[in-house]
Amino acid sequence: MKTHLQNFRSLAVKALAFCLCASGCGAENPSTTQIDQLFGPWHRPDSPGAALVIAKDGTVVCQRSYGWANLEHSIPVTAETVFDVGSMSKQFTGLAVAMLAEQGKLSLDDDIRKHLADVPDFGKPITIRQLLHHTSGLPDWPNLVVLSGIAPEELITSEMILELVRRQRELNFVPGDEFLYCSTGYNLLAAVVTKVTGQSFRTWTDANLFQPLGMKRTHVCDDSAEVVAGRADSYAPHGQGSFQRMTSQLAAPGAGSVLTTAEDMGKWLLNFETARIGGKSAIEAMQRSGKLNNGANVDYGFGVFVSKWSRYRGMTVVSHRGDWAGFHCIMLRVPEERFAVVLLSNAANLEPLGLAAQIADLYLGNSFKPTVAPSPSTPPQKKPDPPKLTAEQLAAYVGDYWSEEMQLVFHVEIRRGQLRTWHRLTGWVQLLPAAVDRFDAEAKPPLVGSARPFSAMEFTRSGDSAVSGMKLSIPGGRVRAPLRFVRVSLPRMESR
Repeated sequence: MKTHLQNFRSLAVKALAFCLCASGCGAENPSTTQIDQLFGPWHRPDSPGAALVIAKDGTVVCQRSYGWANLEHSIPVTAETVFDVGSMSKQFTGLAVAMLAEQGKLSLDDDIRKHLADVPDFGKPITIRQLLHHTSGLPDWPNLVVLSGIAPEELITSEMILELVRRQRELNFVPGDEFLYCSTGYNLLAAVVTKVTGQSFRTWTDANLFQPLGMKRTHVCDDSAEVVAGRADSYAPHGQGSFQRMTSQLAAPGAGSVLTTAEDMGKWLLNFETARIGGKSAIEAMQRSGKLNNGANVDYGFGVFVSKWSRYRGMTVVSHRGDWAGFHCIMLRVPEERFAVVLLSNAANLEPLGLAAQIADLYLGNSFKPTVAPSPSTPPQKKPDPPKLTAEQLAAYVGDYWSEEMQLVFHVEIRRGQLRTWHRLTGWVQLLPAAVDRFDAEAKPPLVGSARPFSAMEFTRSGDSAVSGMKLSIPGGRVRAPLRFVRVSLPRMESR
């Protein structure tokens, strides 16, 4: 009887905590109820949730939290719940590099090989500045990792990512010619910080960013097995009205892997105005757009997007989102209005950008009427009919294809009259004829994080017209240059 009474009291306390965890905005704020309504779908006793912090005119004016940090144990989200913020972590890396440049420890125009000698020589130097602005031409590692057969929820470390870089033989484009979002560059930046300071990236950021700002529950996770008190689990919808837990073993400082809370992020937001940590010059450098070789602007600073929004009278908006293993987070600032919001979520079905923009509308709507420009519509183009190939033509593609860069082999064979290839994460994938020597990959449900190993396979021929290799295209545009594979002779798998 006593045990049942204790359980009842425990559940009552948790229920009370759930009811109270949405408190934090002053009652005089007319937008409080409206904000709560935005998060209604997640503020339920059977749903993961979110925490947010809002700063206005140099003060934290609101903290709200909704839903559950852990569904199994009915632990509610609070302002102190620890979230994995994914790529939102890049802004901390950006400030770290800006500070070290101010201190003369490095130059933004340094060739990265000055600090990381094992990065390949691609014929053109890649500078630290180009890594910061995503103009390096390096491939984005999430696509390469999935292609190599490692699922996003498996162990992924910085060393694995750096080894992928070491094996690359060409870039997507000449450094500085184009913008292509690339997490790989930010992992290299963390390695540069370690090299020039003699400290791990975690140790340096703790001592120079988080502790001085009083961000006591924030750190760079460099050990995926680390036990973190108060850490939220993440969840994805699974069936009608239910969720399944998602997992992450990512420990890749620089591009991601920062764990933080809404309360701590309020202190980070205020530092953009006070520049107490980093200094005014470094903070301004973070929020300055980059430039391409031809002088065109890039809407990215140091770890943050910097863009003009017609929604807000063309004012500059500084933002960055993070999406990894069911965590969806965003930081959005409108400097001219001295407004900022951070939203942290452990719900894979929550879209952070739209919600953050709606919150901004509620706070800034008295200053101007937000407008949304209509999206131009373009009529869909009809795809050409795919070629019809004979069994003899299909047989010409059967074989094994090896990539030295990826240390990876693809086996292609005819199964049940269709050309197919095997991948560890998806099993057999049918290759659908699209054009001469080009095949689209059969559409399959994406893996965790919406990743797919490849979208198309294009075979190449030698001078005698024999198939001698192939190129893989990866979806999402993050690895633009197709990866090249050479045809090799390996023991054949038995066809079925």
